[in-house]
Amino acid sequence: KEGASEKQCAGAKTKASQNQKTSHTPCCGISFRRTDPTRTITPSLMSFDPVAELLALNEPDRRLVTNVGRLGQVAAMLALAIALTIPASWILHTPILRQDLPTLTAAHVLSSLFHILLGVSVLILYRRGVNGWFYVLWALILVANGIVILEYLTPEELPYADFYRFLDPAVNASKISPNGAFTMSALSIGAWLVAARKDTWVRLGQTCCLAGALMTALALIGHAYTIEALYGVADYSAMSVPGALSYFLLAIAILFVRPEKGMIRMLVTPSAAGVVARRLYGPVILLPPLLGFFALVSAEVWQWYDLPFGIALFAIASILLLTGVVAMTSARLE
Repeated sequence: KEGASEKQCAGAKTKASQNQKTSHTPCCGISFRRTDPTRTITPSLMSFDPVAELLALNEPDRRLVTNVGRLGQVAAMLALAIALTIPASWILHTPILRQDLPTLTAAHVLSSLFHILLGVSVLILYRRGVNGWFYVLWALILVANGIVILEYLTPEELPYADFYRFLDPAVNASKISPNGAFTMSALSIGAWLVAARKDTWVRLGQTCCLAGALMTALALIGHAYTIEALYGVADYSAMSVPGALSYFLLAIAILFVRPEKGMIRMLVTPSAAGVVARRLYGPVILLPPLLGFFALVSAEVWQWYDLPFGIALFAIASILLLTGVVAMTSARLE
């Protein structure tokens, strides 16, 4: 009997311990399941680390990187198409995207050739990566345009000027413009550095591309506002509207070659800073010149009102539209 009673007590204790592991303990009307302290916690049951989540938001999003790369390829194709209009105009003897037929000179042929080759190299850079011949091409473009800039800056002829007489601005009136030579030099340096893949060099290359884009943007604004000082220098040749537009698109294409690095990295991150950058950069850059152009045309050409009223209307429209963009961005982040 004592042995049987001991077995019954041991069985009761074992059953009680099992019931304790799987029982529900009521608390304030809510029952909570007691967990087994010996049970192994799987990674799926662990709480997510908020620090890791924040770090993940600062990493480039592959989908955004792909979209930016496609946008850069489209910009490179458009820039190349505009650059091809110059030789097409010479072949067809008809001005394309221009009022007058471009003069067929050695300087124009050289600049057009460099422009086309630069666009082709950037487009291939997207598709197949960098090629060793690209560095030779970019160096040649830099040297040739550097000679043009140096000829503009020096009042007297440089030594051995006869060997590159077709680049001499003092002899040829239809030549590479000063701002065009600067832009092409900046873009060739930018392409060289961006193709290097190192973060520091990519950032420097993007800075050169931004300098070239700024020069072309000034030329476009100068043509739109009829301010010759913004697209031409003194009596030298000026940057045309198709040329400025093509250079601007080419600068955008080179900027987007490495969107996951450098200054463009912020645009492809899913963080709040990336959302703000993607939503604000475009309106802030495009709205003021477009509104100013509309105010100028409506006042001077269409003569709907006088110029002071147009300037006031431009200021009011800028405030309202940019405030609306900021409000929508804030609502998106809330």
